[in-house]
Amino acid sequence: MLEASVRRADIDRNLPLYYNVMRFSRRQLSAAFVALLAASPLLVSGRSTRAQSVVAPPSTPAPFTFAVFGDNRPARSDLPVPDVFRQIVREVRLIHPAFVMTTGDLIYGSDDDPDLVAREYAEVMPIVGEVGVPIYFAAGNHEIRGKAVNEALYRKHVSPNLYYSFDYGPAHLVVLDSDIVGQAGRIMGKQMAWFQEDLKAARTRGAKHVFVFMHQQPYPVSLHIGSSLDKYPVERDVFQTLLRKFKVEALITGHEHLFDDSVHGGVREIISGGAGAPLYPSSRGGSFNHYLLVTIDGDRSFVTVVKPGSAFASAEVLTAPAGVVQATSSKPLN
Repeated sequence: MLEASVRRADIDRNLPLYYNVMRFSRRQLSAAFVALLAASPLLVSGRSTRAQSVVAPPSTPAPFTFAVFGDNRPARSDLPVPDVFRQIVREVRLIHPAFVMTTGDLIYGSDDDPDLVAREYAEVMPIVGEVGVPIYFAAGNHEIRGKAVNEALYRKHVSPNLYYSFDYGPAHLVVLDSDIVGQAGRIMGKQMAWFQEDLKAARTRGAKHVFVFMHQQPYPVSLHIGSSLDKYPVERDVFQTLLRKFKVEALITGHEHLFDDSVHGGVREIISGGAGAPLYPSSRGGSFNHYLLVTIDGDRSFVTVVKPGSAFASAEVLTAPAGVVQATSSKPLN
């Protein structure tokens, strides 16, 4: 059964978009039939008997995939949405994952021009919506810029919630805000208290996979060294301890415009900020445009890094019109 479960409290309080999908497979129907026979008398060789007790394997959701991208903003506020981001949206739409997670910086933003911010949202949000599946957003520093008016615009145009969580099959997904006004670069206060209780509740429910998404990272590797969560090492270390305590499978961030994948204290931490903003230098070869595909299959998970430009609709790859047989001088193989 492919199951997208969202807690009622999260629907009421947090989620801007959600699906609730359930599907029964032939295999599961067969298992249900076996269980029914196990509890019912059978007529064998003219005599009534009872089938041997059979314990069916536990049902697990079918594999599913979600996409991740972030930092698709242009280099300046007067520039359009980058072409590479439009390409990423087209490809994600073709792949059609279960949902999309973002890591922030949808727009370039402004410190003092709310009308400019609103115009940028008016341009980018319809493009993002073309992916055709639910999208869950994490706020970035370019959207908020430490201004209450920008935070209000983000709530209006992108998501009414700055941090929230939801369940999908065996996975629990958490979105945090590393740029709350007055707390940029910190996870602390009410958000930290909520985060701890949310992780505890998820583990109590039996979540097999826990993923956390936010914009700024605890351990930057390029141009934001010293100006991300590492600027406040005390709060950073408390946050990191929580990730480790509740065995978070991966923390996925943006902020640095590159791809990087490392482990800190047993926690996998991925930087995925290559959806269109000017690329940052990488000492490990991660300076390229990309998006991620994360697949959950029972107890296993797989992360695939995709460079845009390789996924096409079937109608886009054939050069001859439909129904035209191209002549060839080669003889068919016997």
